Amino acid sequence: MNDWPDYEMPEHEDPPCDCDRLIARRGRLKRASFDNWSVMPIASKTFRIFVSSTFTQRAVLRGHEDAVNSVAFSSHGHRIVSGSSDGTVGLWDGETGQELQSMRRHENRVNGVAISGDGRTIISGSNDNTVRVWETESWKEVPYPRRHERVINGVAISSDGARIVSGSDDGVVRLWDANGEVDLLCLRGHEDWIYGVAISSDARKIVSGSVDATVRVWDGENGEELLCLRGHDADVRGVAISTDRRTIVSASWDKTIRVWDTETGEELHCVRGHEDLVECVVIETSMLEDNRDEDDKDHYDGLGGQLDEISEELIDRCIKDW
Repeated sequence: MNDWPDYEMPEHEDPPCDCDRLIARRGRLKRASFDNWSVMPIASKTFRIFVSSTFTQRAVLRGHEDAVNSVAFSSHGHRIVSGSSDGTVGLWDGETGQELQSMRRHENRVNGVAISGDGRTIISGSNDNTVRVWETESWKEVPYPRRHERVINGVAISSDGARIVSGSDDGVVRLWDANGEVDLLCLRGHEDWIYGVAISSDARKIVSGSVDATVRVWDGENGEELLCLRGHDADVRGVAISTDRRTIVSASWDKTIRVWDTETGEELHCVRGHEDLVECVVIETSMLEDNRDEDDKDHYDGLGGQLDEISEELIDRCIKDW
């Protein structure tokens, strides 16, 4: 493994890029992480991998020609996918930072990306109103781009890569078959643009966050709205759901992160302390090592965990520990 030099974080007066998953504002750099690694956008066209425990730079990922707006990890961290304002989707080696492929089919900026747990399927959502699906083994796009009526802000994919969720400025959440043109569900209920979307590991629950300041939970089989979670005072920009489907976390422009019970809709925790807008949230499984048996590790991926077993103090520390 290469020995990457230490990197001193610069103080940003303005965000280096307008990111769905990552954003830096007023000198505070927020990150998406897997295990002991973090991925951060430092310059508009690059992003970097850091070792979280030491903040040592591991790699600089270069290749995009414009701002990097979104990144995602495969479940074991071997692959990283990125979406950029240059209209491309990049796939990178999580160990070395080498660019493996650049996929250019979108006609406008890419706002959101996601990758299946096995790393075989990538999805991307764009300002061109389409969701596109890519197979990493062949580097080919699956036919039939999925379309909304307006800009797509967020995308998510089920662990097995079979179901896709997208949220759009048209106020609609859609569930798609990843292997075909079929629009399985059209979920209506939000009163404004939708930014954050998430899908449970078994695709039975869908979560969405909107500019209307609500988080909504949907039945992934029949499209019924199960819960409308109210508590945020501003746009909800990011959402995540634990792998056991019992816990939802939401990030908002009201500078708070809230934790919810998916069965009752009860707000379990409200984490305060951010000094600026919060635009993304990830449930990080490395928090959970002491809370599950060794035999259970294969049942968790990089998007979930049993947050109900973790104290509020630990949640607060992990969320604010940038």
